[in-house]
Amino acid sequence: MSRGLRPRVTRLPPRAAGRTPRRALVAAGLALGVLGSAACTAVLGIDDIEFGPPASGSGGQGAGGGGQSAGGGGQSSGGQSSGGAGGQGGAGGAEQCGNGVDDDGNLLADCADPACSCVPSPPAGWSDPFAFFPNSLAQVFPGCSPAYPNETAAGQFVFGGPATCGACTCGAPSGGTCGMPTVQPFGGGSCGGQQAPFTLGSDETCEPHLVQPGLDAIRVMPPPASGASCSASGGAATVPDPFWSGAAFVCDSDDAAGQCDGGTDVCVSAIAAPFKACVRIAGSTPCPAGPYSEAHQLVLGYADDRSCSACGCAAPAGISCPGTLDLFQDASCLMPTFTVPADGACFQVQAPELAAVIYHQPPNGPTGGTCAATGGTPTGSLTPGPTHTVCCVP
Repeated sequence: MSRGLRPRVTRLPPRAAGRTPRRALVAAGLALGVLGSAACTAVLGIDDIEFGPPASGSGGQGAGGGGQSAGGGGQSSGGQSSGGAGGQGGAGGAEQCGNGVDDDGNLLADCADPACSCVPSPPAGWSDPFAFFPNSLAQVFPGCSPAYPNETAAGQFVFGGPATCGACTCGAPSGGTCGMPTVQPFGGGSCGGQQAPFTLGSDETCEPHLVQPGLDAIRVMPPPASGASCSASGGAATVPDPFWSGAAFVCDSDDAAGQCDGGTDVCVSAIAAPFKACVRIAGSTPCPAGPYSEAHQLVLGYADDRSCSACGCAAPAGISCPGTLDLFQDASCLMPTFTVPADGACFQVQAPELAAVIYHQPPNGPTGGTCAATGGTPTGSLTPGPTHTVCCVP
């Protein structure tokens, strides 16, 4: 029910059954016409209806999605309408200046929209107009606007120091395998009078090895280790920010410029202070005749590959395979005599002879050792981009 209609209802005493006064029927018809069938299904016993003045209030607003509605939701004769038809909803996007479409739904397209500006056409060979923040402004760069989102730093020159590299470190050696040792028997005391050496074939195996009588010392040389390595870490690069001499900023649009003023000028997104409407061309050249007369010679952008070399680890040093050699007087390895460490030291024995041996590899493979760290040094450089001539409307 519309709140602007305020019926005043006067009820009469009950009448005889089967009789309905003419005025009651007329009032019922008026009430049904105003209130609607959903609000009232029957009106009985109503003598008269009077309508008060309409209540103040605006018409219902349309529910257009995104952007401002172009029309209200239909204004009622009284208070706010509960079901007025919505006005035309906006498209929800920003105005693209040059496509001939009312993108933001305000019934204004391209340069008829205040979001766009008609600026002088660029000379042949020059870029489309863009928003430029000059390096002469004594204020903080506010950032490029959404209409000109592509930011490029510029200036007279750009500097950049080398990266600072974190220290490289290497973990403990791991992996790898141990080879088999060489055995050196001696018969002259204190490892003098060396007899014929021999290299063992496998570990945990009884190997007969007859030596000359008079054995009194033995030396088991350290077996070779191979395949071990260390894991590198660290070396993170901290790259200092570039420093511009006479910093400026170029803000380019993603949208192509349209035409305005009968094709003599171009329609672009509005460019407001502190930005200027400018065009540019690669190289150093005078500004063209016409409105783009304010010249700026600038380096535009830079290439930056400053970093740190990857950390690495040299081959392990000081790694060892601490196995042991059991000596036996019999060829079946049933009569042990001594156990000799495989460390290359001279070990005195009293057995008259050596008949067989069993070698035991270290259970966990090579042990000990360290790896020298490599890398973690500054690499690359910052290279200024090409020089451009930027010409602006003063």
